Amino acid sequence: HPRATRSVRSLALGATALALVAALPAFAGPSIDTNNTVNASSLGSGDTPVFNGGTLKIDSNLTLPQNFVLNTVTGNTSSGTAAANTIDEDAHTATFSGVFSDQSSTQVGAIQFTDSVGGGKAIFTGVSTYTGSTTIGTGATLAIAGSGSIGTSASVTANGTFDISGTSAGTGIKTLGGSGNVVL
Repeated sequence: HPRATRSVRSLALGATALALVAALPAFAGPSIDTNNTVNASSLGSGDTPVFNGGTLKIDSNLTLPQNFVLNTVTGNTSSGTAAANTIDEDAHTATFSGVFSDQSSTQVGAIQFTDSVGGGKAIFTGVSTYTGSTTIGTGATLAIAGSGSIGTSASVTANGTFDISGTSAGTGIKTLGGSGNVVL
């Protein structure tokens, strides 16, 4: 019967679409895109923000329990500079207790820390698994505390301050470069 054939075909297509949707990564949160800035205070505790070359601005002193996803970034911003996944400390201190991870094994994410005002600090207490590079810009501070780690990061370039004095069991990194300070 023609109607039955169409119903079966629709059901099959619907099941295929449902299977495709189910196979997508379950990221629930804002996308931090190139040329965009997201204020950290606007994130919900259940969000899993995805960095796509934009900036997360630490707009107040706070603790962020979210996990973050770092995507591979290519291209330039509207001002012509290279796009990058960026955390701007903006003279505030934020403790990140969640995990920073790559989008996937083929979408490796890097992160850079800046401080547009000075005097801010990002503190990682979670065990992050991203494999891209970590760059700490002049005037910025990245601190690893408690059992926190960025040990899977391909490299750390510290042109600002890399503070590992608050780790409870020490921390390891693959390579270290830059002209900044390391606090042990």
